[in-house]
Amino acid sequence: MRGRGLIVVFGLLLVGCSTPSVHFMREGVEAASLSRIDQEWILQRLWRGDVGGGYREADSILHVSVDGETIYVAHPSGVVAAWVGETGKELWRRQLSGRIMAGTGVGSKHVVVVDDEGVVRAMRTVDGVDEWRQNAGAQVLARPVVSGTVVLLRTGGGQMLAIETVDGSVRWRNRHRVPELTLRGVSEPLVHGGRALAGLANGRLSSIDLVTGQTIWKVAVDRARGSNEITRLIDLDSRPAIVGNVLFAGAYQGRMVALDVATGESRWSRKVSVLRDLGADDSGIYAVTSKSEVVGLRLNDGAELWRQSALRGRGLTAPSVLPGAIAVGDYKGYLHLLDSVDGRFLGRIRLDTEAIISITSAKPDRLYVASESGRVTAVRVASAEPG
Repeated sequence: MRGRGLIVVFGLLLVGCSTPSVHFMREGVEAASLSRIDQEWILQRLWRGDVGGGYREADSILHVSVDGETIYVAHPSGVVAAWVGETGKELWRRQLSGRIMAGTGVGSKHVVVVDDEGVVRAMRTVDGVDEWRQNAGAQVLARPVVSGTVVLLRTGGGQMLAIETVDGSVRWRNRHRVPELTLRGVSEPLVHGGRALAGLANGRLSSIDLVTGQTIWKVAVDRARGSNEITRLIDLDSRPAIVGNVLFAGAYQGRMVALDVATGESRWSRKVSVLRDLGADDSGIYAVTSKSEVVGLRLNDGAELWRQSALRGRGLTAPSVLPGAIAVGDYKGYLHLLDSVDGRFLGRIRLDTEAIISITSAKPDRLYVASESGRVTAVRVASAEPG
């Protein structure tokens, strides 16, 4: 195992030696059974594409990336492909020699993935031809973020790297200490106002200058508690969210906070254990808890607006935000649509027999849903009400 300290696979965190394995998208609590709901909204399959065989491990949760009218997707086996978002028509496909651990990042006419040896590969978006390669010198677990002239990488060993999009040369490295025991996985940084904002395994949130790599501010979201290393885990493995000038972040077994994005000054703090990326819009901040409950919080003070517990233990994905609705997928291949105002169910559709691992929203009515079967399904979402 590379990197400092011991890394715990999040889906197996609470599983003892004598109990059966828990699916990697679940957190160990008993999975709730689904009850019948009224289909208030329409969820329509548009097309489905296959990028590779199924996989059942938490090492490489790959995401669909959208760039204009094209989507890009990768599979751990080394497949990278570009499809037309509207129709699913394949534009190109590459079979790389190494296993892909992180991807896909898209921007500045590049598609970026990282293999299990820490080699960063940038390909042209138009045809998948290699532009450059660079060795990060460490295992990269988070999706690369392409922002203008830099590609940002997070490593499991406590580094953030900025490399130039033009040739892959390293612009800077920012290092931080990693606890001896962490969850396996790191959140991808969020870019805003010339800064990279990232949650760290030590429960801190850091704001880093994109040009120089210098830390502008670092704030403790929570502190470790408990009598053993597992109960003291406070990783910030969820990607933060921004609304206006306020940054929202959450820690596993910790708290959610709202901070001034410029200074890191605290606006509010609430006890919520967060494992997946956060979602947000002008009405609220949305989180999937470590027990797979979906929670809506008020922006200005963090007060709980609603909590949907009917999906408890079903290994939910991060929430994907649409106008008026929140989409989450579960470990049995169901896509659930919730009302963003009160959390009630608006619709449900089963897209696969295997787990949904990520959801990417594109147009206001479009979702691209990736499953552990290696399939990507395009879904149109619309209210069933006239007009």
